[in-house]
Amino acid sequence: MMSVRPMSAADSPIGPLPGSTADDVIASTLLLIPDAALWIAADGRVRAANARAAAMFRGDVVGTAYAELVGPAGGDGGDGGAGHVDGTGHGTPGRTAGGGARDGATPGGEIAGRGVGVRLDGIPFAVDARIGDAPGGALCTLREPPPDTVLRLAEQHFDVAFDSAPIGMALFNPDGEYIRANAALGALLGEEPGALLGRRDQEFTHPDDRAADVAAAWEILRGERSTHQCEKRFVRGDGTVVWVIANMAFLRDELGRPISWVGQFQDITERHRAAEDLQEMADRDPLTGLLNRRAFDRELHRHLGADPDGVSGLLVLDLDGFKAINDAHGHRAGDDVLVRCAEGLREATRSGDLVARLGGDEFSIFVPGVDGPGLAALCSRVEDAVRQASGALAVTASIGAASTSEVGACADSLLAEADRRMYAVKASGR
Repeated sequence: MMSVRPMSAADSPIGPLPGSTADDVIASTLLLIPDAALWIAADGRVRAANARAAAMFRGDVVGTAYAELVGPAGGDGGDGGAGHVDGTGHGTPGRTAGGGARDGATPGGEIAGRGVGVRLDGIPFAVDARIGDAPGGALCTLREPPPDTVLRLAEQHFDVAFDSAPIGMALFNPDGEYIRANAALGALLGEEPGALLGRRDQEFTHPDDRAADVAAAWEILRGERSTHQCEKRFVRGDGTVVWVIANMAFLRDELGRPISWVGQFQDITERHRAAEDLQEMADRDPLTGLLNRRAFDRELHRHLGADPDGVSGLLVLDLDGFKAINDAHGHRAGDDVLVRCAEGLREATRSGDLVARLGGDEFSIFVPGVDGPGLAALCSRVEDAVRQASGALAVTASIGAASTSEVGACADSLLAEADRRMYAVKASGR
């Protein structure tokens, strides 16, 4: 600790000079001290303070209890700061704030200690204090740790915070290679932190998220923004996908030269999975598990918008004779038929096709990359699937088919044309 020995009674006896008052002597004495200085009266309150003390505490502290201005280091109980002023107004050697924060009593009845100051605006700060006995009270000098000490302590605490942080943290060189990673990031990626060094973040980033990461990085390097936050996916070595909130910033030195990237990564996989589950529930027909009308309409628009020049087909089908099943056998029997029909439609289509229950006994199927003979073959498979699903109840399907080569890539037009053709088939009795 950098300590300052204040002027005390042992060095320079303080007493009234001819034509002056005790307060004049106190004020004159404080002016001579190069550090922030307080004169503390017998009741433990500040009787006088020099300009440096007023600047340190950001206001007039005269009349304020010393214990309100300087407290013990470590936040434990104690005597009210670095050093103690007893009921007689004298500094008491051997009692300092926080025990371990005490540097010790010095010759001449002084106490040196480290404490926590509190400015009048409520902001705490580290302070080194010396208290010495003086007539009628005690003289206290105060110093804040110099900037180089603060920087060194901050760096030490950053190291501890970095290594023990509950979220993933990493430093990268300007080329994006890991140069430091904490244990939380290693656990998130399924790797030992040391095994990440020299590897690139992009190696673990999901292929679909890499382009956005690179674009954001170049915007930061060009000075168009200073930080980047996004949700992205990491892929572990075993193929597990991990969702994270990623925060990235680029560090430069005082000359503006590039130093490193710093990244923070918070695992939100469970939250994302819960959101996906909710979205799945919102998008699915609760009886059959097929897409509902809203989700089918959204996905149809998305597919056609992504590939407006591609060839695709759409079927709309309505079950013939279904109402008679409900009337004769009840709605449970009707629901069983709908569930079996849905299973049959899944089996008749490919994994990339969209199968939906539009409502009641009406279904729709979107098949990208299929036109002409392929669409006719699908109609045949769907008819067979419906007949097999209904069994002895003899339900059939009226099917309307339309393709983008006929109608164009407008989702609404394609659906309307398939629907119109389905009703035409139903009306003809086929």
